[in-house]
Amino acid sequence: MVASEAPMSGRPHTFSLGRLDAVLNKLTLPIGLELERVEIESENLSLTDNPFSLELSRPGVLRVVVTEAALTAFLNHRAPAGMRDFKATLGVNRIFVEGVAVVMVPVKVKAECGLAIRDRKQLVVELHSVDVAGLGAKGLVRKQIEQINPVFDIGELPLEGALEAVQIGDGLIKVRGTLEALKG
Repeated sequence: MVASEAPMSGRPHTFSLGRLDAVLNKLTLPIGLELERVEIESENLSLTDNPFSLELSRPGVLRVVVTEAALTAFLNHRAPAGMRDFKATLGVNRIFVEGVAVVMVPVKVKAECGLAIRDRKQLVVELHSVDVAGLGAKGLVRKQIEQINPVFDIGELPLEGALEAVQIGDGLIKVRGTLEALKG
């Protein structure tokens, strides 16, 4: 570059990438949920620097892993009023949650839940059964769950994509989806 030439800093530049393999560890979302691992894989991408964008010639792969401990911490962080001391256990395609509801006196609450994908964008808790000190109180617990749903929203990640499958087991929640583009 000749000294009198102006740098091209204001102009966008486009780069071609043959393959992208990215792993993010311990990513905490704005809602407080810690993702143990986020994996992104894609091929034949175009990257533009100003403004930043990443375009894919075909959908990429997105994988997200959440641990039992992270889910427990999230539930305690987002605990609705009158609820505390959550503990989540991840079984085969089920989440078992124990906690304490304070309604005049502390009462143990146990719930069995599943996860479902809503609108290919959100992961929501679905209540299967509940036991409040030996009594059924599904309606009460359902209202509390509505306050913490969704537990994961792909819109909180810096990418465009869709959720396709969720698997629960061995102390982990595994979510798989497709990556369409990274947000600038």
